[in-house]
Amino acid sequence: MKRDMHKIVGRYLSGEANSNDKEVVEARRKESGEFNDGIERLKWYWELKESAPVSTSSFKEKLKVRMRLLPDYQRANVRMIWWKVAAVFFLLLSLGSLFYTSFYDARDLGMAQVITQAGQRSQTVLPDGTKVWLNPGTRLAYDLNKWGDTRDIQLSGEAYFNVTHNEKMPFVVNTQGVDIQVLGTSFNVRSYEAEKRVETTLVEGRVLVSLQEENKGVILKPGEKLVYSTQDKGLDKSRIDPQAVLAWRDGKLVFKRTPFSQFVEKLEQYYDVTIGYNPEDFVGIHYSGTLDNLKIEQVFEVINVTIPLNYRINNDSIQISVIKRKNQ
Repeated sequence: MKRDMHKIVGRYLSGEANSNDKEVVEARRKESGEFNDGIERLKWYWELKESAPVSTSSFKEKLKVRMRLLPDYQRANVRMIWWKVAAVFFLLLSLGSLFYTSFYDARDLGMAQVITQAGQRSQTVLPDGTKVWLNPGTRLAYDLNKWGDTRDIQLSGEAYFNVTHNEKMPFVVNTQGVDIQVLGTSFNVRSYEAEKRVETTLVEGRVLVSLQEENKGVILKPGEKLVYSTQDKGLDKSRIDPQAVLAWRDGKLVFKRTPFSQFVEKLEQYYDVTIGYNPEDFVGIHYSGTLDNLKIEQVFEVINVTIPLNYRINNDSIQISVIKRKNQ
């Protein structure tokens, strides 16, 4: 079985695996965390540029890039499976099952990106081992031509990063005129353009948040949150509970005296719905509470306990209005 495992993995990654192949790989992934991590990295590579023609030379170049990105202590453990699968790849090329009529220029690898639609969440592993959780409506991208010399990420939306430590190569998130630089740490970034702000929350380690247009930077410590307004360019740093910010990874939405307008924004983005209401009726109203993996109908039942309102749901369109007291 050991001698055939690299062939099974090759079929698994190329989409040619039968049910037995899949059972073997999935069972091995559950048994060995090291094997599972290796598969995740290989899957990331295999799916990269899946729509582009691939040549043997471009595969070699990309494989070298991937190996260079791995920390030294991981290279020795992963090297064997990398090159075994590479051998399978070249064999399949020679047999014609993965033959392409044109060649992809290895010198221009283009952009790699991960996108989650509204109402969806996902998790991915970057080539350096950094784990990323993406909230709905998020786009993460990076330039493959530069990756390996830098670790620069472009982000629109919300993501939580558990960054692999590499003191020689800082990890940088670029978003809405803000650079967030770390060496190895865990932090959350929320940066939806429609909200006109960038929120950075530090869980572990240390990050430097810099404004691209100004010579200004703020260092965050664990448990601190920095909010940058893209409108007035203001910065606001505060102490918070990071776990409340990260609850979205488990399908939870946590609110603490959240202005109603921001509360609605998060519901729209999370549930992929449009909520119509008269903002003037909700001026000064805040919401506090935890929505734990609820359906949208259940959400408004919960809200109604603290904020009396009428609501009408028509597919993905919701209309709400506050119930005013008789003496108002």
